Amino acid sequence: MQKKLEELVEKTGVWPLAAGAGLAFIAGTAWYVGVFKKVAISEKSFEGGTFIYASYQGSVRSIYKGFKPVFEALAQFRKDFKDVAPKDVPITGIYYDNPNELQDQNQFRADIGFLLEQGKFSEDAIKATVEYFTKNEGIKIKLLPSAQSVHGTFPFRCALPSYALGASKFYPAMETYMTAKKEKFDPIFSGIESPGAIEINRDGQIQYFVPFENVREFSLTEYAKPAKKQ
Repeated sequence: MQKKLEELVEKTGVWPLAAGAGLAFIAGTAWYVGVFKKVAISEKSFEGGTFIYASYQGSVRSIYKGFKPVFEALAQFRKDFKDVAPKDVPITGIYYDNPNELQDQNQFRADIGFLLEQGKFSEDAIKATVEYFTKNEGIKIKLLPSAQSVHGTFPFRCALPSYALGASKFYPAMETYMTAKKEKFDPIFSGIESPGAIEINRDGQIQYFVPFENVREFSLTEYAKPAKKQ
């Protein structure tokens, strides 16, 4: 039986074809999630808005836990005030650390929630949202100003791969860009202990903004800067 099977494989090439199909599937999946995509860096205005958020410190792998109280409150808000509660709010975070550079990766810091972007939501919706979330303990509200920023985008296909791949491509490209223009950027960030990088998930894209105007307005973290690896 084994010999006949080997002869069949030798004549038909079934196994190699199956392997080829598997490789094609893997390559197609890798293309779909953006493994081969490069992030183009430019300078673009972050338009600002009302940021509803909670502060987080912990492992980046568990960051979804930080989003939970904000979005549970948002779901309840929509249930109680469906006529005024905003729809389609983008998941938004301000991030302060590269977890791979920290002595203790559980010291990773972020402020995470959603953004009512300037000009995209009615004044009534913004007012009702602010009034509702002001009553929620542990949830904070910050009016973020507009600011010129170093910017990039990455396609959002599926949660963990997209966030991980996007970050692995945007942040090195951003650092290369800013290093090449250090005469411009070094004085701006001098003395800023924890500048923030904004990530906004909207319309199938992760938008990255590193503001270089009003920089201190984007450093919201309540946690001390953690020690880095030597």
